[in-house]
Amino acid sequence: MEIKTPETHLLGSEYRGVFPLANELSGSVIQVQTYKYNLLKGLAALKENFDFFEAANVPTYVLAGNTSRLKDENQKRCFELARKNSRDTTILTYDEVFTRLQLLLERNEP
Repeated sequence: MEIKTPETHLLGSEYRGVFPLANELSGSVIQVQTYKYNLLKGLAALKENFDFFEAANVPTYVLAGNTSRLKDENQKRCFELARKNSRDTTILTYDEVFTRLQLLLERNEP
């Protein structure tokens, strides 16, 4: 998991009417995928030292930014398209995580 700040930009500069992921965010996605690659590459060595260690398809996550900073529907669509096509890495934003936590807390209130 890679954790950035809530102020991290989600999108970069406009390119022909669309917005790619911001450099810091796309770099973070590649970074966690590299962590996973190195973990799986070194799995045999880890298993020698730790019998209980097993990994098949390790999930990767990036927590960054805030969707409320997206200015319009085009930016929201571009962000959703980019993150849904970010294979094997889940991109979460702070406002989404806080909303999910709030819903969980409300569900468990007496």
